[in-house]
Amino acid sequence: RSSPACRLCPVKVDCRAFADGTISDYPGKKPAAVRKQKSTTMVMAVADGHVFLERRPDAGIWGGLWSFPEVDDVDAWCADKLDDEEVAREAWQPLRHSFSHFDLDIQPVLVRASRPSRTVKESAAAWFSLNDALPGGIAAPVNKLMEGLKEHVSSH
Repeated sequence: RSSPACRLCPVKVDCRAFADGTISDYPGKKPAAVRKQKSTTMVMAVADGHVFLERRPDAGIWGGLWSFPEVDDVDAWCADKLDDEEVAREAWQPLRHSFSHFDLDIQPVLVRASRPSRTVKESAAAWFSLNDALPGGIAAPVNKLMEGLKEHVSSH
């Protein structure tokens, strides 16, 4: 492919690429695959040195790992999960994480509550101290956000 033996080829008399001197154009390059783009919003809820995390379902992306909740509506999530009526919200810079077959754009939103909610409705969700190790693994982009969150909370 990279160095064809055109002078020895039995069909060179009928070859348009040989006649035109455009041999290096063939075979053409495959068109670049278009990567799929997906996006999500993650709520980074903090209160009194704790962070709210959910354990992801075993099947699917980041199966079984702890993660910030992925939501469609931050206000609705806050109303459902937090005891506080008033919480401070701060959108962070989006974070892109690339998988083998798509790119995921994560919009992190920091939500500050005055105290951890007294109740957690799901068994696969809990408030964890920012200083303690988690009871399981977390995905790389969640870990990156968690490190940024620890720095942000300690500086404020």
